[in-house]
Amino acid sequence: MTIISLDDVIELRKEVFEKFKAKVHVHDTCPAQSFSLDENNSEVQNFIIDYFKSKNLKAEFSINGLSFIVK
Repeated sequence: MTIISLDDVIELRKEVFEKFKAKVHVHDTCPAQSFSLDENNSEVQNFIIDYFKSKNLKAEFSINGLSFIVK
């Protein structure tokens, strides 16, 4: 699992909100980090996957599509 910098978290949250009016919630616990969404939205999920892919990282979503981790 990869820990995302605070700057990258802020950028991701800003871009997702501006494009989709959706919120990305950050759950930062030692020694891991996870993220969640309020609702399952495939457009938001695909945007997040592409966002991390451009940074050579991989976002892996849960089966319900509401939470993800970054590797």
